[in-house]
Amino acid sequence: MARTHKRGKNEYSRLRFFIGQHNWADQSHLADAMFYLDGCYFLEAGGDSPRIQKLRRAYAGRVFDEIEKDMAANPEKAYEWTVFLSKLPMSAKRMKVIKERLKELLEIPKVKLYKEGLRDMRKFIAKYFTVSSTDYKKKKGANKIKEISAKLYEKYKTISLGEIFRLLGEPVPL
Repeated sequence: MARTHKRGKNEYSRLRFFIGQHNWADQSHLADAMFYLDGCYFLEAGGDSPRIQKLRRAYAGRVFDEIEKDMAANPEKAYEWTVFLSKLPMSAKRMKVIKERLKELLEIPKVKLYKEGLRDMRKFIAKYFTVSSTDYKKKKGANKIKEISAKLYEKYKTISLGEIFRLLGEPVPL
C-alpha cells in the first residue's frame, strides 16, 4: 500500500480504499473510477481545439451536476469532485462557482473531518504499512498498526473513512 501511495504521478493522483477484502470494487466505485480517468484525460489534453474544449465543457458540466446532486446526500464525494473539477481549465465564471461550492462544502463538519481523514490516511499508510514483503511476513509493527487504526477509527467513525481505518487494523485474510 505504501508503494502504491508513493507512486502517485501528479497532484491529482487518487487512491481510494473500499470495503471488500481483495474483491473488485462494486459497480458504483468502478464507474466513479472511469469517470475520474476521463477527467484525467482532460487535465492532460493539451491544446485548445474546439473539439477538446467542447468535450471538456460537457465533462465539467456532468461533474458539476454530480456535485450538486451529492451536496446534501454525500458531501464527502461532492468535496472530492469539487476539488478535482477546480483543476480543470474552465471559464472564470464557472471557476467562481466551483470555488463557492468548495467553500460551502468546507463549512460542513463532515467534510472538514473527511479532508483531515484523507491526510491522516496518507500519513498512516506511509508510516505503518510495509514497503517490503519480508516486513509483512514478519508481521512487523502489527500491534502498533492495530492500536493506531483503532484510534483513527474512533476519530473518523462518523464518516466513510472510519470503517476503512478499522479494517486496516485487522489481519488480512489470505
